Amino acid sequence: MKKLILGTAIALSTMPKAYAGPEEGQFAVLKTEKACDINVPQGLSKSQVYFSKDCSTAFILPPQQISAIISAPVMLAGSDNGFCTALDQQSASLANYRSKITSLENQVEAAVAKLGNANAEQQKALEAQIKEARLQIDKYKKEIRGIFKPYDDMAAVRVKYSLANNVMNSVLAFQTANLVPGQNTGATYPVRFMPAQLADSTLVISNPDAGSYAGRAVLKVNFPGYKPASTNVASEDPNATYVSMGGGLSGIVDISTSVYCRNRQKTANINDIISQSVAINMYYNVKVQTGIKLFVDAKIKTADFLRNISSVIQKGKFQRREFTEDVITGGLEGSINISLDDKGKEYDLMSLMTNTEDGEVSPVSALVAKVIKNYFERAEDKLKQMGIFSDDPAPRAKEVANGSEDVVVGQRRVCHSNSGFLGIGASSSCSTQPIIVQMDRDGVSQLAQNQADNSYIEEQILFETNQTSTVLHSSTFVY
Repeated sequence: MKKLILGTAIALSTMPKAYAGPEEGQFAVLKTEKACDINVPQGLSKSQVYFSKDCSTAFILPPQQISAIISAPVMLAGSDNGFCTALDQQSASLANYRSKITSLENQVEAAVAKLGNANAEQQKALEAQIKEARLQIDKYKKEIRGIFKPYDDMAAVRVKYSLANNVMNSVLAFQTANLVPGQNTGATYPVRFMPAQLADSTLVISNPDAGSYAGRAVLKVNFPGYKPASTNVASEDPNATYVSMGGGLSGIVDISTSVYCRNRQKTANINDIISQSVAINMYYNVKVQTGIKLFVDAKIKTADFLRNISSVIQKGKFQRREFTEDVITGGLEGSINISLDDKGKEYDLMSLMTNTEDGEVSPVSALVAKVIKNYFERAEDKLKQMGIFSDDPAPRAKEVANGSEDVVVGQRRVCHSNSGFLGIGASSSCSTQPIIVQMDRDGVSQLAQNQADNSYIEEQILFETNQTSTVLHSSTFVY
């Protein structure tokens, strides 16, 4: 039975996506399905709100889009029409280079696909082909970089930015929207609103068009009083600039001629050219309480347990092991519920149950297995009390289907004699034979019908762990 416990636990459990309740931790990461009630002002989102454990305080994050102010841009030497015209002319060869690179990349892909089915001599030829193609690709990319390098290193526009996270505007908007409680009767609404404490705020100044054009967009970044940030932003861009940010700051950004001229082909509006040349995003961390809260509830009424067994059992005798594994499992089916509250971090119950670390089953899995084992043993104990089977592994368990059977109640000796013909060949013989009577027996169905025991078979466990963690958020500056 033990080997089936974990699999049974997973098979019998319900696995809803659990959500962090507002009562958990210093902050509870927002889950809109089960978060504190709140009125959301127009233009803002509930996803920028964290709550205290009792829902009395709402902590507001900066909005996903933050307004930025830019001063009148200064046009530098690189914005001269002559440079843009020269760049356009030299860019004519760009399409040819990119076409060659695409063709070579396709050749490499096709050659790699053939390697698996090639013999030694063919593999050698294919590897040489792949190497040569990759050398050509690097050559063409270098030539492309050579075309744009003078324009990448030349400044065309200087822009002065004034940036602030504007969180207090959001705090005021949420406070105003919640002066009148919502319509959800009996719900708990926050009574005060305040900005959430942010950590490691970092500006990322980059080229928003880098996906289709990898040229340098930002040449110079100068925000006085702020040193470059060392950040763990998910994927660092080698062409981006990272700057530590406080509540607000101002500084200048120089835009390269290559990106300026490229975007000037799309629009003549200088503000549009700036927005298409420079993207400013803010990344920041917020401290939260994370962890898991596991609740296993295994419970069934004795009469229902017996009825479940009688619905699945087949007439016949079961060994104790077979009875335990095949019959009790069916009797308990549907009575085991496992719920998991992710409390700030996404957990998948199935992976958490089966996760192993250093060859050991995860503690959560071991806990669940222990609960299920105890539950099965309680069900066995209940059946022992009814005499359906005993702990003795030698005899078979009692017949559990309702009906009758022939039972040996004793033995008798029976003798036969033969006188022969005219006394010739006379003989006699005796044998021991069983005395068999038919006896009625009560099966599980009958026991269920006559069951006066209204007790429950049950087992429960609540396991909880908490830890302080950080959650990464981001906002984009728009103007």
